[in-house]
Amino acid sequence: MALVDGSTVVDTDIVEDCRTDPSVDIESALWLLQHSPGQHWYYFSDMKPNEFILFKGYDSEDYGNPRSAHTAFDNRRAFPDATPRESIETRFFVYFK
Repeated sequence: MALVDGSTVVDTDIVEDCRTDPSVDIESALWLLQHSPGQHWYYFSDMKPNEFILFKGYDSEDYGNPRSAHTAFDNRRAFPDATPRESIETRFFVYFK
């Protein structure tokens, strides 16, 4: 798992890729991130099963412009006998008044 520091992503790094999903018959937007030398990426090489990463996907404050780009990649050169990564995605919505 690798994450980018959102403060190092600029608007021109983000590309919207609209595609149609035939199984649900709607168009959905997918945001892609183009690599830029100014981006700072972090690699979590030794995560344990009891650890997790929390992504902040939205903030109603104007200054809150979360950019939580992330990716998985195959790093078997460094860890040839590694167990394949397992991922569980859960979404929560938290509202404050």
